[in-house]
Amino acid sequence: MNKTRILVGLALSVGLVGCGGGGSSNPTPVPTPTPTTAPTPTPAPTPSPTPTPSNLAPGPVYAMGIKVRTIDTGGFNYREFFENPDGSITVFIGEFVVFDSTPRNRAGEECQWIGTPVWFIEDVDVPEGGTDPKGVFRRRGSSQPFLLRTDVVGEGRVRIQVFLDDVFSRFLEIVARRR
Repeated sequence: MNKTRILVGLALSVGLVGCGGGGSSNPTPVPTPTPTTAPTPTPAPTPSPTPTPSNLAPGPVYAMGIKVRTIDTGGFNYREFFENPDGSITVFIGEFVVFDSTPRNRAGEECQWIGTPVWFIEDVDVPEGGTDPKGVFRRRGSSQPFLLRTDVVGEGRVRIQVFLDDVFSRFLEIVARRR
């Protein structure tokens, strides 16, 4: 019987030594390496062109129309505008003037376009809040890119033009004066 106790004790000792001692019998988990992949870079957003309404005639743009849309003399009081004998249009310091543009295809129909219109005053793309090189117009912001919104801030004669899809409009001559 003594031999049996000794053998059982010896078997238990060997079992404990084989398990690593008196701790838990659960083995420590070995981390499984996960394959690493390089993160996919997020592409930088690109400015999208002005959406083209699908109800317009097909392009391409062949000509750009340009005109004075409104002249506000102050407090939402609008006045008519007239062409001078030389084809220019007179505006006065303190007025708010909105110019309009329209893309047309070869058939003369208002048409679909691809890009965004760029307005030029005296051959300069004047930024929002900026003044043209002659100091006649200060550009206002607009959520409608086919409209150029301006305040008349000085006297002088300037040319306004719009560019879209590789097509320039004719020049619109504006004469700004004091009242």
